[in-house]
Amino acid sequence: MESVLQRIKRHKYANVFYEPVDLATNMDYLAVIKNPMDLGTVERKLNSGEYPTHRMFAEDIRLVFRNALAYNPSQSDVAKMTRVLSDIFEREYEKTIKPKRGRGRPRKSDALLQAAEMEGRMPYEEKLRLATLIRQLPIPILTQVLTIIQQQSTYPHIIEDDETYALNFETMEDQVLWSVFRYLTETTPMEM
Repeated sequence: MESVLQRIKRHKYANVFYEPVDLATNMDYLAVIKNPMDLGTVERKLNSGEYPTHRMFAEDIRLVFRNALAYNPSQSDVAKMTRVLSDIFEREYEKTIKPKRGRGRPRKSDALLQAAEMEGRMPYEEKLRLATLIRQLPIPILTQVLTIIQQQSTYPHIIEDDETYALNFETMEDQVLWSVFRYLTETTPMEM
């Protein structure tokens, strides 16, 4: 993870993303962005051991880039720099985690899921499997799943009632479901 972050930091565009957004000059930032993140914070969290999995590290890096794209106009210089750094990150991250993935021939269902994810949609059957798996999660992992959903959703999908949570998978964005799916495939020993 350190090598991926260092590769991004060496890029000439990285300085734009290294510090938190200046709220004095971007007064509406917190009205648009609910979960600010910057590369400096990612580095601090990495150095202090706050990322128990590489997946959580990757989610924070992606949050930096999602926030930048959400706040800045798509043709702005910042948006263009964001896309460049995001591409570098995804390439470097993939190189880092690829050897850690299972060896052997991928299952046919893996290929079908990858194709569906590339299209951005999550099949209904996968939503059902995901919902079933989430019901069986231990509290620490469930807490992280709820955090991912809260950070990435544009509107609430979690209904709280005392100590009970209800998730609305039918209205949740597919990209959020895929983030949860990826997180769970990398952190749980259960069969996805």
